[in-house]
Amino acid sequence: MTTVFFGSINMPSRQSTLNVKIYVYHILSWIVPAIIIVTALSKGVLGADNSVGSGPWCWISANLSVKEQTIWMAVSGKGWEILMYFSCFGFYILLKFRQMWERSRQRKMQEQFGSTTPLIPRTRCNQHPPEHKLSFIFLWIVEIVLRISGTVRFIMTALRRHACISPPFYEHVDVILMHFQSFGDCAQAFCSFLIFCVFRRLFRYINNRNGNTNLSHEAS
Repeated sequence: MTTVFFGSINMPSRQSTLNVKIYVYHILSWIVPAIIIVTALSKGVLGADNSVGSGPWCWISANLSVKEQTIWMAVSGKGWEILMYFSCFGFYILLKFRQMWERSRQRKMQEQFGSTTPLIPRTRCNQHPPEHKLSFIFLWIVEIVLRISGTVRFIMTALRRHACISPPFYEHVDVILMHFQSFGDCAQAFCSFLIFCVFRRLFRYINNRNGNTNLSHEAS
């Protein structure tokens, strides 16, 4: 949800539209998880699984059927992660197309009026600081790196349970992926803190350097 919202606010829009996006983000971020939790409690989904220790899906009761366990694995986490992979990729493509459209528009206006100075203020073309776009890209990459092991493990488990597809190395790979998943599911907040707080100045420096390089190319 955070990555999707971060991509949407980077799309150029008026302040009133941006405020609406912020309200919608907060409403969805609280209401959707609340609905999932209340539904899970009412159906008796929450409980201990068959893990010896604290497994990655330790909150899903082992008393459920295999089909119900798979469904709630998707509803409570992995389904949203798969949706996040594609939605963030879509937002990134939209950002790049928007950037290309703005540059093409700027060039056409310069050719029409015979001017080499930007006719559209840069603050208007890029309403959000450029480090936001770079932070969004890094956030998306970090999300994939941290979560992909759990997603692969979920897909392997679903195929084994419902399609009877079980490669001979399944158990060994599943144990390895479980360790990566246990770390990745807990490290998202820490990595987000590094991106938006600790290395924020580094992102700003990289973007300023790239921005100056682009300006020099346009001037030449």
